[in-house]
Amino acid sequence: MKFEKEIKFIPSHAGLDCKFFLKGEKGIIQFCISTGWNETSDYSNPSKTYAYDVGYHSPVPIYEDQKPMDKCCFYGKCYYDGSSMYAKTVFDLLVKFGEERVWQELENAYDRWLGLNKNT
Repeated sequence: MKFEKEIKFIPSHAGLDCKFFLKGEKGIIQFCISTGWNETSDYSNPSKTYAYDVGYHSPVPIYEDQKPMDKCCFYGKCYYDGSSMYAKTVFDLLVKFGEERVWQELENAYDRWLGLNKNT
C-alpha cells in the first residue's frame, strides 16, 4: 500500500506539538508529541517532551456504534480512536531508532486499525 508521510509542527496551548501523519486510502494514523517548547523556553534547562497520542482518523466507522467526531481537520466529520499508552511505546521507538522506525510502527497501526479487511 502506498502512504503519504507528513510531519507538522503545530503551536498549541502547551507549547509546540510535533505530529506525524501517515495517510492512506482508508484513513490517517497520527502520532503526537508535545515538545513543551514555547517562546519562553530556557535552552539551558530543556522542557519536558512527551508523546500523548497514537490514533486514527477514518471517514467511516471502524466498530459498531462508533460516534463521529464533528471537527476533524482531515475529513470535517470522522471516526477517531487512539491510545496515549501506545504513544509512549512509539516515542521510545523514535528515541531509540529514529524516524524510519516510527513510520514502520504507524504502518503496523494502520494495518491493525484500518487494514484491508476493514471498511469494506
